[in-house]
Amino acid sequence: MGHFDLWFARILRLTGTVMLVGFILALALTSILSYDTNPSPEAERLFGISVIVGIGMGFLGIPLFLVGDKISPPDPWLDPWLNPFKGRKPVHMNQDREEAEEPEQ
Repeated sequence: MGHFDLWFARILRLTGTVMLVGFILALALTSILSYDTNPSPEAERLFGISVIVGIGMGFLGIPLFLVGDKISPPDPWLDPWLNPFKGRKPVHMNQDREEAEEPEQ
């Protein structure tokens, strides 16, 4: 994997993660604003903007996160932060190296 491909995959993965966090924050903001029974015009405008931003971040963040996670190589520094529940991605060795390392009996 080239230097550009590595950075592209990491940037894609981090961008998707940040957009998912933004989606969750916008969802929390809209849920808090929805409890107001008599909102001011500013609160209504903020509610509408947060709904639009949340939907946009959700539609962009989920595919970016999934594609970035799929194409990103294993990274011991990023994996625990971006996927704390999955653990680290397995490091696949080349087939030739695996065959050479097997003890012969």
